[in-house]
Amino acid sequence: MAPQFQIGLELTNILNPLSQAVTTLGSLALVDAIKSAGSDALTELKLASLIGRHHIDNVIEFHFRAAVAKSEQSTISRYMDIILEAGAGPTVQQALKNPALFSMVVQLSLLGFAHKDESLAQSIVLAIEKLSELSGQAQQIVPEYVALLGTIRACQQQTASFSWASLFEGVEHKLQPIMADEEAYDLGLEQPRGSLKLKDMDLKDYWIRSLPFAILQALLTSLKELQAFPKSRLLKIKTISGISTIVVWCYHVLGLNVLVRKIGFETYFGDHVQTCNVVIELCEPQAVSATLMDPLDQFESVFKLSANENDPYIYPEIRYEAFGFGDRLLRKLYVDEVERRREIYIVIAYLLQYVSCVGSGMSTSTHRAGFFTHTELSADDILRAARFLFALEDVDEELLDDIKSSDPEQLVYLSKANWKALLATVVAFARIEPFDLERCQRIPLSRVAFYSLQDEFHKKPDKREIDDSRVL
Repeated sequence: MAPQFQIGLELTNILNPLSQAVTTLGSLALVDAIKSAGSDALTELKLASLIGRHHIDNVIEFHFRAAVAKSEQSTISRYMDIILEAGAGPTVQQALKNPALFSMVVQLSLLGFAHKDESLAQSIVLAIEKLSELSGQAQQIVPEYVALLGTIRACQQQTASFSWASLFEGVEHKLQPIMADEEAYDLGLEQPRGSLKLKDMDLKDYWIRSLPFAILQALLTSLKELQAFPKSRLLKIKTISGISTIVVWCYHVLGLNVLVRKIGFETYFGDHVQTCNVVIELCEPQAVSATLMDPLDQFESVFKLSANENDPYIYPEIRYEAFGFGDRLLRKLYVDEVERRREIYIVIAYLLQYVSCVGSGMSTSTHRAGFFTHTELSADDILRAARFLFALEDVDEELLDDIKSSDPEQLVYLSKANWKALLATVVAFARIEPFDLERCQRIPLSRVAFYSLQDEFHKKPDKREIDDSRVL
């Protein structure tokens, strides 16, 4: 059977029942509820008709259901995109009742965790357009970009209580032999257009999580076949990026066996290494490709997709869990434990000094600059937030007093860390009530959003605030 005809036939089988599937929406009230939560009911059905056919691994299904069934959306900070979840939204509510919708939500939650939502939505639309052209029904299954973007965001918000971070970190830890090899980053990988500077975003993070468009397209095309015919289908992937995302998607979420290898390195994810379903090889950027084949006849491929210069770039979204978020960021900069702890206490001392000055009516340079002029925080609020963000069991009073005796306001300017964003993050979490803070531990926080918080230091205070600071 010709590869294009085979793929076209698969998509025709998806498209035929789509019109009947609309009846599963049940009522206009449900459609309105889904829309009010930011998603789109028809877009959810279209995606479920494509990726909802994938069987979710039993272990992931159990833990995912347990996590999202008790989540509800509640924004708790206007300075960071922090959302508490406690009660499933309409998209998740329907997914918990429908296997196809559940499969779609799990996979979209995964992809949304690892990528920026705008570029992910654009790439999924383009990938489905290319796939649907093979069926001759290009318009019926292709989601609209804005609607898909809303669906991705709704899935992210309503599934934020599931810990994707631990799965990614576990995979990336196992892949350390590749990540630690500096030669792996000399393959010509360039910083993506429009991205943050490398001093802010580690190039290794781009390399390890961002799916190339051709690989996304290949996975959307082949995953159903890999699950249906595990012994007669093999997907060979050559890539420079997105390795941990592929492993989490294929192995953890779908239960496929995965082999990752390069010269001198080989590791398996799965129980039955002799029946490997996905093989990932490190390659030059221009050689990125994915080939679906019969492992018994590797000279004849079912299909092959290769990257080209016109492919869209899917920007990664690097997230860490909220508890210990600041400590994780500083570990990127400071290998030495003593130096890292000193940086943490400089931040704490700086903010305690600020709170003390504001509380006593004194003016600080940050106060005159309009830094959080509406903040009414106590020293306890700052210390509670710092213990949370830097994973401190106890506050080292001796070290804190030592830094206080110096000049924290000068010390913070000498920091290698993005201290403006660190201060803003601590203040944002200091606003959260103690009970709510405990519930925030597993919330995924974006490093991109973190770096944007430094803008709080550059916003202009209103005229009344300036006049007040002069009086002080």
